[in-house]
Amino acid sequence: MTTEAPTKTRTEILISGFGGQGVIRMGQILGLCAINQGHRVTMLKSHGTETRGGYVRAQLVISPDYVDSPVVENADVFVAFSSPAYKKFYDSCTGTIH
Repeated sequence: MTTEAPTKTRTEILISGFGGQGVIRMGQILGLCAINQGHRVTMLKSHGTETRGGYVRAQLVISPDYVDSPVVENADVFVAFSSPAYKKFYDSCTGTIH
């Protein structure tokens, strides 16, 4: 008798860097692409008070089903636009780092 491991349907993406690098825009583009493919998407964004040069982060959760929580806890994909962003969030990634 064989039992299959449950497949993971939820994909967590964390993008971080400094303001003006396109962090939020990249999150919007990825989210829109996933929506166009029929998935459900949530996105949380976080940025400082500065328009450019401040800290910025985008968290996306993509799933074909209902998204129970929009928070990225164990990122499947981590995109760091800066070295400080990489150092800050490296530990929260369990998947691919770009």
